[in-house]
Amino acid sequence: MKYIDKNMNNIDLIKISGLSPLYRTGTRINVGSDVLPHRHSKMEMHLIMRGRGAMDVNGTPCPLEENDFIITFPEDVHNLKTAADCDYILQYMVFFELVNNNTELQAELRKHFKSAVKTDKGPEVFTEADRLWNSGQSHLRAAAELLLTSFIYELIGAGEAPPSNLYIRKAQAYMRNHVSERISLDKLSRHVGLEKSYFCRLFKEITGDSPMRYFMEQKIELAKEMISSGQRNLFIAEATGFADEFHFSRSFKKITGMSPRSYRFTEASR
Repeated sequence: MKYIDKNMNNIDLIKISGLSPLYRTGTRINVGSDVLPHRHSKMEMHLIMRGRGAMDVNGTPCPLEENDFIITFPEDVHNLKTAADCDYILQYMVFFELVNNNTELQAELRKHFKSAVKTDKGPEVFTEADRLWNSGQSHLRAAAELLLTSFIYELIGAGEAPPSNLYIRKAQAYMRNHVSERISLDKLSRHVGLEKSYFCRLFKEITGDSPMRYFMEQKIELAKEMISSGQRNLFIAEATGFADEFHFSRSFKKITGMSPRSYRFTEASR
């Protein structure tokens, strides 16, 4: 079977060899079999239906949550892990290969799906593909292959971005919404559902700042507005979650290069 791509070239369909929904709890998967880092001779699709965790691929964890889709490749040593505060993960897992081992399509899959992508359509598509594939009827199995091929090409065409940015945006939004509070790194990483050290590396990689530096900058931006409106330092320190006025002044100077008093004078002279 062939598929017509956007450039009107014939591209091979995927060929499914297995499709099933699987529960994973803790370090064990549905029927209690231990799952250690492993690899397969075929490619493997994963769609997370419920829960969250990470797919460890060649020693690098890729965070996963509901509606995330990722493909692992034959050379990938991988292992799906549930988050520490998550009871289970329900995923659809599909073993597949490419008809005629199409290298062009393989390259596209590696480009787009080595990291996870977010897809709202995934649950509906995989539920239907599951019904078709497990019907036992050859023509319905072919329909499942068509359905999943179309799904993959739609994701490629949409240029979906890895969900790493979604985790970072979630963290940033949380910090902006709680700028008047004191938030620990432990609390922040738990909020986004990532292991702390990995969250810090990911945040730094994407933003160029550490999470706590970003949070401090948000506090200082709010403090600047309050200074401009004539608020006193003690009130600002309390309103922005600093331990005391001295802590606020020291942090303000570290971020802006000037003391709150100097900043106040500069603003007043404009």
